[in-house]
Amino acid sequence: MISITIPILWILFRNLKHAWIFQDVLCMAICAYILKFIRLPSYKICTFLLSAYFCLDVFFVFITPFFTKDGKSIMGEIATAGIDNVFYKQSFMEEFAAGRKNVDLMPTLIQIMDIGFDPLGACTRNLIILGLGDIVFPGFLLSYCHAFDLMTNKKGLYYIISVITYGLGVLIVNIVARYIESEQPALFYIVPTILIPPILFAWYRKELSLLWHGFQKIEKIKKQEIDTIELTADSANIQPNEILEEVNSHEQNI
Repeated sequence: MISITIPILWILFRNLKHAWIFQDVLCMAICAYILKFIRLPSYKICTFLLSAYFCLDVFFVFITPFFTKDGKSIMGEIATAGIDNVFYKQSFMEEFAAGRKNVDLMPTLIQIMDIGFDPLGACTRNLIILGLGDIVFPGFLLSYCHAFDLMTNKKGLYYIISVITYGLGVLIVNIVARYIESEQPALFYIVPTILIPPILFAWYRKELSLLWHGFQKIEKIKKQEIDTIELTADSANIQPNEILEEVNSHEQNI
């Protein structure tokens, strides 16, 4: 019922001042669904994927203005439906006098109406937007770090680091966008911030190879340990329950 009600409410009231709340709920549900069913098997693949989209984000925001007639980026034109000055404060009174309605942005964007510390903020509209790709692609790395912690019994170390660094990257994006007041490729700031710290942490703990190659190497190590334990058990005539206890202790030490 909720999954049907929220989209209907967004369709009916999408031009109202606070309709962005319904849109954000829908976008977060989409992100959660994608991250639930798509899992990357290694940090290496996460790095290649994030690096590729890092380059695409930079190209479509910083490079494409040099090839367009009006000097605007393709990414910004798509996100804002070709409407000018969406990112700047506009008076609702001026919009009403000019006969304009609220701008319909892409429904695949996280939107926040920023009032800030402006005493007239309630009378102006200043949108802060974040594309779903800026959430989903870093989310693949967060999901991998969480799975890696579970498989190696790291008690959430890598996941906590990735969550903190992602939050830091988003904070940097918002600060830069607020003071530069222009379109910014979010992944340009998020990708280095989220990729580098787990690598440095794994290198410090001498786990970089395990983190980099991921699940395949973890399973290979576990299989080798099980084979070794079984071989030892056969030669020493150890009972199966004792083998199981030995395997579990090895998994906790990985």
